[in-house]
Amino acid sequence: MLASPRVVRDHGGPEGCAVLKSLRETYAMTLLWRSEFRRGWRGVCLVAFLVALVGGATLAALAGAERTSTSFDRFLTASRSQDSLVFARDVTPAKVARLRGMPGVEAIGYARALTLVGPDGRFLAAGGPLDDSMFRDVYRVRIVKGRAARPEADDEVVLGESQVAGKGIEVGDTIRLQSYTPDQIEQTFQGADAGKPAGPVVALRVVGIGRTPVDLSLQGSDGGILLVPRGVVERYGDRIGNFSGREGAVLFGRLDRGRDSVPRYLGQLRKVLGADSFDVDPTALSTGGVQESIDVAAISVLAFGVVAGLAGLVALGLVIGRHVQVAAARQLPVRDLGLTRPGRAVAAGGPIVLALVVGSLGAVLVAWLASPRFPFGVAADAEPSPGLEFDARILGFGVLTMVAALLLVISFISWRAVRVSRSALRRDRPSTIARLLQLRSAGPTVTIGVRMAVVPRTGTAAAPVRSSLFGVGLSVLGITAMVVVSASLTTLVESPRAYGRTWDVSVTDGAEEQTRRTEGISACAPVETTLRTRLQADADIEALSESCNLDVTLNGRAVGGYAFTRLAGSVVPTLLEGRTPRGRDEVALGSETLAKLHLGIGDRVTARSQSQSGRYRIVGRIVVPPVEVAQAIADGAIFTAPGLVRLDDQGETAGATGLLVRFADGVDHRNAIERIRRMPEAGTAFDPAVTFPVRPLEVERLRPIGRTPLVLAGFLALVGVIAMGHLIVTSVQQRRREFAVLKSMGFTRRQVSRSVAWQATTVAALGSVVGVVGGLIVGGLLWREVAARVGVLAIVDVPVLIVVGVVVGTFVLANLVAAIPARAAARTRPAVVLQAE
Repeated sequence: MLASPRVVRDHGGPEGCAVLKSLRETYAMTLLWRSEFRRGWRGVCLVAFLVALVGGATLAALAGAERTSTSFDRFLTASRSQDSLVFARDVTPAKVARLRGMPGVEAIGYARALTLVGPDGRFLAAGGPLDDSMFRDVYRVRIVKGRAARPEADDEVVLGESQVAGKGIEVGDTIRLQSYTPDQIEQTFQGADAGKPAGPVVALRVVGIGRTPVDLSLQGSDGGILLVPRGVVERYGDRIGNFSGREGAVLFGRLDRGRDSVPRYLGQLRKVLGADSFDVDPTALSTGGVQESIDVAAISVLAFGVVAGLAGLVALGLVIGRHVQVAAARQLPVRDLGLTRPGRAVAAGGPIVLALVVGSLGAVLVAWLASPRFPFGVAADAEPSPGLEFDARILGFGVLTMVAALLLVISFISWRAVRVSRSALRRDRPSTIARLLQLRSAGPTVTIGVRMAVVPRTGTAAAPVRSSLFGVGLSVLGITAMVVVSASLTTLVESPRAYGRTWDVSVTDGAEEQTRRTEGISACAPVETTLRTRLQADADIEALSESCNLDVTLNGRAVGGYAFTRLAGSVVPTLLEGRTPRGRDEVALGSETLAKLHLGIGDRVTARSQSQSGRYRIVGRIVVPPVEVAQAIADGAIFTAPGLVRLDDQGETAGATGLLVRFADGVDHRNAIERIRRMPEAGTAFDPAVTFPVRPLEVERLRPIGRTPLVLAGFLALVGVIAMGHLIVTSVQQRRREFAVLKSMGFTRRQVSRSVAWQATTVAALGSVVGVVGGLIVGGLLWREVAARVGVLAIVDVPVLIVVGVVVGTFVLANLVAAIPARAAARTRPAVVLQAE
């Protein structure tokens, strides 16, 4: 029927008709949208809840990973931590003033080392400020309990957390420290025994407990640093010895470009102090073992966020797809009334868009409320601002990405759901698996169940087969990968060889130490002693090596340098790549050292001690385990003994030596150790005869991370249940007519239930095959990345029994989830269903 000219004129011509048509369609979409919302408001609420839950977990993990990875750097900045720690021998206030005026130097902390002995008889790394720069411009202490000590007080002290851990010391207690006199320290340099502490007894009242980056580092694990107020130094300083000499001092250097400025700074020190008048403390002592552990934690949290996001997207896609398909099926009659396909798609997906908006706001709220849970472990101790944190950059970008991804999913599903064409009338294509089962006469229940699991069908009766199989496979993959990572972590903790320790105990040779000090022999030069000869001939000892340690710099980076000399058998650190050094101009470096120096195997590096330097070729990447002193396993260097002697040919560099013992199989370690302790010349006044190696700090700090795989595995199991349950419930609902026909043909309730059970079993089988294979690969790759970060040997442990348990659990869980839908399918009433059809 044509419109009259008057009607066209009243509505503005053809343009007016188009506007009117658009308004009518918008009004129709609005009515349909409201109708669908009233019918499916429970589903809309479920989608909003899932978006808030999954999105909140993902956003919290992403923001938590960022907060974790930067916690230590922000702690270093807040505490104004030093970038270089130097023990200098000839220091005057005038020289310190010159250093403070050097380009690139932001501050110099000027302190004196004090040879104090704690109540337990152990030496303390102790000192105190000589001016007001400490605790103000450098080395600010975060007070966690009590208050700061007054600078002028000579009887107050703030102890670090590492110094009170496990000792029962609280604020208000008084500690008494013994000391060595300057003359006693001079005697040790002459090779004489210093004897018992003869200096003043310093009584200090604990007024606070503080935390600095040192308390979290390797130095902290070895007792930390005790810094007393200036008043204590002014009262006792002249009467307490200093290993750097009477005019010695400790310089805490804070530089403008951080550790990148250290090489230039050390050059400035040589000009002011002289090349052979200072020792550089290894960088790893004050910061080593912290950032590596934090990086692993950050990676684990990031992996959780990424996997949780992908798995959650699959689960949401399944739920959204089901909701939209049902809504689209109810809109078929309006297609013939003129509502276009885009209009029907908007009406079908509109309520879900509302759920997406509400859920996204809820996700941001969940992520914000979960922020106090991050960081954890050592990163939580380093975090300068614990508690609630709203990371606008991460949360904003994350929620926009999530909304965009889900909008694409909703649009795609809605557009496909409202399509009605000949495809709805086409016959389903049987799968290859179903054909094979028919050829082998597997039985009707098996064949029908497998077909329901693998044939998606077409048209309005389609079931989310592929996406559900993907969701189940992804869940099994993630759980398997986390099982591999968790088992590999346990194996690392229980495998000393993985973190470089290939010996049982270390023995201090007192005669050797005495000879080296008396004659000025390098720590790595050979010295024959009676104890050494006895240990070589001991039948209980399978392998014996002599180790030596010298502090050196590599291209300006201060590290611990080690050498191992084989005396019987082989006791050498664990090699990760390349080979061990053989010549006097070769070196193997730790993973962190190579990364920080931007070098690789085959490159050359300049090593420098106080007065010597040399060029070395890098031949390997190696684990650098702690021997006599604290050491970062990824940040150090292994030389040959002649190679280290090149840097210490006059015995001027302070070093440490030890005999590393590995007992033979079947030997009673306790009896063997007691026998060594009773040997003449075993031990010194400062070092025990036998020292038991401890597990490296980096490895110990991996323990809390072991909980992350378990949490992620639980989350993935939940996603797998959603995916599997959604597939089975949707399939049963979509195939009601088929069940009715089957029951009309003679199928019993038990046969219908078995068909649904076989569907669940097939989904579990396919998901397990793909998931287990993929999980083993992904888990191995993840653990190798973690091991590379920590700098240890990557031993991938596949717990076969647990993996089998995951597979069995998947089958059991699948059939449990299918039990209720199977019961509903078995109770199908053919007459009612077929009449409705």
